[in-house]
Amino acid sequence: MDPNHWDNRYTSPGYVYGKSPASFFSSFLGTVKPGKILLPCEGEGRNAVYAASLGWEVYAFDQSEQGRQKALALARERQVTIHFDLSDVLDFNPGNLRFDLIAFIWAHFTPEVRKAAHTIYPGYLRQGGFFLIEGFSKKQLSFTSGGPRNAEMLLDVIDIREELCGLTTLQLEESLVTLEEGDFHRGEAAVIRYLGRKSDTMT
Repeated sequence: MDPNHWDNRYTSPGYVYGKSPASFFSSFLGTVKPGKILLPCEGEGRNAVYAASLGWEVYAFDQSEQGRQKALALARERQVTIHFDLSDVLDFNPGNLRFDLIAFIWAHFTPEVRKAAHTIYPGYLRQGGFFLIEGFSKKQLSFTSGGPRNAEMLLDVIDIREELCGLTTLQLEESLVTLEEGDFHRGEAAVIRYLGRKSDTMT
């Protein structure tokens, strides 16, 4: 999506998706010890700042400079440190860094970009690292609680299973939830939640 779209959305003084982390993400963080985490398309930084507060070494990026500035401001407010770059999802290069967790939270792309990201990003995991996704399913078109109004940019269980077949699937479910995440994620929503792991035997 056009970076100008997100810059315009994040211009408001408030945090449009709130300051609290996404629930699936925060629940999972409570089950594993901190390490290095990568948060692509991280917007205003609520998940990044939360992870840092738990002791994670946080790397994040977004294509919106407004989002990046608000993420860094939130980190200062909460007195934590995060690394936050300005980048598009397919342009980001972590160099030699490898991560214990990569989490795509409410990140929606065209099919071509999504497939490319699902091919590239598991390679940035350490052995035993986790890959987490929370996003809107195609059934979200029946609801008004957030997400793109383009079915191609919404998630499908079959696509995720096929595109991330190189990881061991620990959880993959489609469900209805009630969102209370700021002004733009509010109400009943159709979501997909995925958790996979890079096996110690995988390259």
